[in-house]
Amino acid sequence: MKKTQAEGTSCYESDNGLVTVYGEDGEMIANANF
Repeated sequence: MKKTQAEGTSCYESDNGLVTVYGEDGEMIANANF
């Protein structure tokens, strides 16, 4: 399952509980496993 949310300047992708946050320039700024 993959979700992509493009609200504001952040993008969140969830794949098997792994959440990666991208900044407005597409750079990965956070990576957490929930």
